[in-house]
Amino acid sequence: MAGLERQGLPETGAAWRNASEPGVGAAPARPAGEIDHAGQIQELKESNWRLRTLVELAPYAIMMMDKDGVVQVWNPMAEQVFGWSEQEALGRLPRTVPGDRMERFQEAQRKVFSGQPIIDELVTVTQKDGSLLHMRMSKIPIKDDSGQVVAAYTILRDETERQRVWTELVQEHTRMEDRVRERTSELEASNHALRQEIVKRTQVEQSLLKYQSQLKSLASELRTTEERQRRRIASDLHDGVGQALALAQAKLVELTSCPKSEANRKTLGEVLDLVKQAIAGSRSLAYDLSPPILYDLGLEPALDWLAEKLGREYPLVVHFQQSGPAVALDADVRATLFRAVWELLNNVYKHARTDQAWVTLTRKASELAIRVEDRGVGFLLPETSGGAGIGGLGVFSIRERMESLGGYMLIDTEPGKGTVVTLHIPLRN
Repeated sequence: MAGLERQGLPETGAAWRNASEPGVGAAPARPAGEIDHAGQIQELKESNWRLRTLVELAPYAIMMMDKDGVVQVWNPMAEQVFGWSEQEALGRLPRTVPGDRMERFQEAQRKVFSGQPIIDELVTVTQKDGSLLHMRMSKIPIKDDSGQVVAAYTILRDETERQRVWTELVQEHTRMEDRVRERTSELEASNHALRQEIVKRTQVEQSLLKYQSQLKSLASELRTTEERQRRRIASDLHDGVGQALALAQAKLVELTSCPKSEANRKTLGEVLDLVKQAIAGSRSLAYDLSPPILYDLGLEPALDWLAEKLGREYPLVVHFQQSGPAVALDADVRATLFRAVWELLNNVYKHARTDQAWVTLTRKASELAIRVEDRGVGFLLPETSGGAGIGGLGVFSIRERMESLGGYMLIDTEPGKGTVVTLHIPLRN
């Protein structure tokens, strides 16, 4: 449209209407070979009529202004949009330009009359009632036969609703960004607090692990000290009390051989029996406290001795067997395993309601396992206590002792189906 030629366009809308009606002023036919000026005029009128129809039926506000900015054409949609009638708008500067935007309007006029079209520019215009509209404006220059711009069409498309929606979207976007920033700030604060809490909990966990390690180390030292005390007390019973009782027994035997009255011999015999019982009791106590066989011969002979001892003292037959090559164990490991098996067998005697138990010691390349089995009543293993409270020291205490040696304990039991407890410890090279 930038190259539209004016070619006799009327100066005003009224003149345009009078001059552009089809068939008006038709000239008579000319002889062939002559220039048909009348036909050209008729064609021009019909072209102007089609253009007028397009302008008047266009869904956009359209106005045509001359170089001075005076309105020459004002279509019905412009009348509808802005409120001024054609009669009010023609022959004067456009009333649609707000006062504070007149300089911009004049700049646009200079640009379009220099031959440069303006396409789809967002402008603000005013209506007859004073309200403002946001519209998209295009200005198209109209040239005469010599190429001079003599007028310009201004086409305006209402963007008020679209601009309102766009403004609301921008505002909503801004609000959303504000909320996102606020939420991000809250999340960052929460994350910071959470990180601090994690650091604190990690420190507490590390402290607890440290204390747990220290407690396990202390428990191991206490068990070693306890075993040493057992051995010392057993040695004192054997070397001190036992020797004294043995000497007293020898003296009493000597006295019973002397000629005395029958009453004295009877009394000495009774005292001798008491001394013999004391000697047997002290020896048994010394063996219970610290069996010499455990330290002199090793774990396997000590467990075999334990099976025989319990068979003599209780109505419980203990079957002991071993497999695998012999491996030397540290004294504290031997003592811990021996006490754990003794405690488990005591549990069988007290709780299993059976007269038989099986102890199996198996040595492998990197592990030693001791299995204590009975076919008694079994029990329901507590899920949280780990067996604490079952028996004298409790299975929980035995489990802790195994873990202090780097091992573990497995329990397989069910009411009515007996119990199998297996102790596992790693073997050092």
